[in-house]
Amino acid sequence: MNNSIQPKYTIKILLLVFNLSVIICLGQSRTNMIFTQTFEDINTIKNTIIAGAKVVGEHNKAVFFDGVDDFISFDIPYLNSNNDFSISIWVAPTRYKIAATWVSKPNLNKSKSQFRYGFGWPANRNLNFTFYDNFWQDTSVQYTLPLNEWTHLVYTLSPKNKKGQLYINGDLKHEYELNGYMPSKDPVFLGLQWDDYIFYSGYIDEFSVFSEVISAEEIKKLYNVFTKTDKIDVKPKLSKKINNYTYTIPQKHNDQIKTGDIRKIACDYDSIFNIVKKQLNDSTANLESLLIYKENKLVLEEYFHGYTANTLHGVSSITKSFTSTLLGIAIDNGFIKNEEASLSFYYPNKNGIPCLDSITLKHVLNHKSGIEPLEIARSLRTKKDWVQQLLANQNECKIGEFKYHELSPEIVMHTIFKNSPMQDLNYVYNYLFEPLGIKQYYWLKDQTGTIDGGTGLVIRPRDMLKFGILYKDKGVFNGKRILSEEWVRRATSEEITDFKYNYFWWRFYKTVEGKNIYYYSATGFGGQNITIVPELDLVIVATNSASGAGLSPKNIIKNFIIPSFVYVER
Repeated sequence: MNNSIQPKYTIKILLLVFNLSVIICLGQSRTNMIFTQTFEDINTIKNTIIAGAKVVGEHNKAVFFDGVDDFISFDIPYLNSNNDFSISIWVAPTRYKIAATWVSKPNLNKSKSQFRYGFGWPANRNLNFTFYDNFWQDTSVQYTLPLNEWTHLVYTLSPKNKKGQLYINGDLKHEYELNGYMPSKDPVFLGLQWDDYIFYSGYIDEFSVFSEVISAEEIKKLYNVFTKTDKIDVKPKLSKKINNYTYTIPQKHNDQIKTGDIRKIACDYDSIFNIVKKQLNDSTANLESLLIYKENKLVLEEYFHGYTANTLHGVSSITKSFTSTLLGIAIDNGFIKNEEASLSFYYPNKNGIPCLDSITLKHVLNHKSGIEPLEIARSLRTKKDWVQQLLANQNECKIGEFKYHELSPEIVMHTIFKNSPMQDLNYVYNYLFEPLGIKQYYWLKDQTGTIDGGTGLVIRPRDMLKFGILYKDKGVFNGKRILSEEWVRRATSEEITDFKYNYFWWRFYKTVEGKNIYYYSATGFGGQNITIVPELDLVIVATNSASGAGLSPKNIIKNFIIPSFVYVER
């Protein structure tokens, strides 16, 4: 692979499979068009959606997808064979969500045929289009697609001629030679990444698959025909400035969260209202939700940019704090001895590597295990015993040295399920989600089928709040103990002063007029945040887009919300 063109980030638009045979007219009938979808019928869309997806709106022919939790898939068995084909789609990106994941070099012996179309965020704030396909080789190229404009993409592939092509707006932009080809049954997503990071938000239309490599002339015709159709205007509408924001007490749901009036709580609520007003007025602002829980009541609940209380949101590395909690529950129930036990207790040190006997789960929880994410780990990740094999290939361990990487939470998660009576989501639901009343979520899995302990959780902001309340109340939610108070203390206590990171939680201080306020946070890439401020009996939840130019949730919480409550309590 040519590393010089490999992007650091990618998102995957996958084209799953739909057993239809359609002939459509583009001036004349095309018998080689095996599938087309113009998204005219909302019910047709709903019938093609797989678990976790949700269409958030229909606009004439086009459908709007919110990249945070929407995707669509089609089952086209033709693509699973060694046939030539072409894929055509119109896209109009409107908002960038959060950056995509690292693209790793595949195991060439088990290469998968996947089509990944990525949207990143370059300095000019346009979307960065990444084409990445994974056969016996990888290839990646980057193009900038404008926001709020329609762009026509055509991808052609010929296993017979060992050639792939990418066309943008009728012009050939990239061509490469295939060294080999392996058909696959893997799905292709449109709008949601296979891992956890969610990116593409905007419109899609005129998705078609052809059973041949269509010519440059035909592609140009496709582009010219559809540019003349009555397409929806995707230019952003300028909204009127909101000069007088009207605060509304959060609605009561049947979710065990009490609500109250922030104006009846001692705080500088005008400063908080100004934050909300700015988010409503500024199209570049980041926040997508902001929730404040004070004195055992939800006193502020605001959503922005089309988000609602029912919108699921990818929370990225907040997932790690959930993973830590699941380990605490496993220890509380006696499934796992404790976090002080050596990893070799769970993964026998068959090769006699001296340092492995000294590494504990606590080291892993704090990213201080010294375990190196070796290149070999990539080829091991499809094996159920990959943790055992990874440890067996360690040469030396720099125990105690902080090194943040995704292997840590995944080792913890695999250890939990290696020793627990229930597996994966059954364990999560029975021991954590059901007691918290969390019903709407999905949790993406790794290559072994185990839920991704590092970044895979997608959940609603109100349910993020429940998780924060669980920690604020020292392991109790709605009068029921879910997690031991001792685990909460070991994970989050201010007494633990050796480092700013502990048990997959970040730890901070904010000084307000000479007073130090301790707080801890579960944070996720792109600005996702659950913050607990014990001294102020305060929980704050924010979800966020990395695309905006405004203040980050971390900044808003530290410099505006916490001081708003400290000010009147001094």
